[in-house]
Amino acid sequence: MMKNRDEGFQANYVGVDIDPNSGIYIKKLLNKHFKLIISDSIEYISKTRTKFDLYINDSDHSIKYEGEEYTAIRRKMNSNSIVIGDNAHISDQLCNFAITHNYKYTYFSEKPKNHWYPGGGIGVVKILALNE
Repeated sequence: MMKNRDEGFQANYVGVDIDPNSGIYIKKLLNKHFKLIISDSIEYISKTRTKFDLYINDSDHSIKYEGEEYTAIRRKMNSNSIVIGDNAHISDQLCNFAITHNYKYTYFSEKPKNHWYPGGGIGVVKILALNE
């Protein structure tokens, strides 16, 4: 994002975490373009007026919460926005979100070599238009 900014593309980063001790790796970057909000993600999404071009879900991994988060973020997306979920290998919530709203869904499977973690799955939704 900072490289894009150097090349003239403006963007802002908003990270939301419920843990007040989070963000240790970005503390020095926090300024008017990089914000860390300590809050429940659904509560923050519901209250903010911010519109998002890219939303990366990496929060509470319960199936119910994940679905509620996608429902909340949908009202805050722009046309041509992207939603990424890192839980797609064990949850169908992002896929169901895409099907419900007629959005394009893609799935990527991680396959690390010689690693203790077997890999997960990343779901990606492309919002071409905000269908009501």
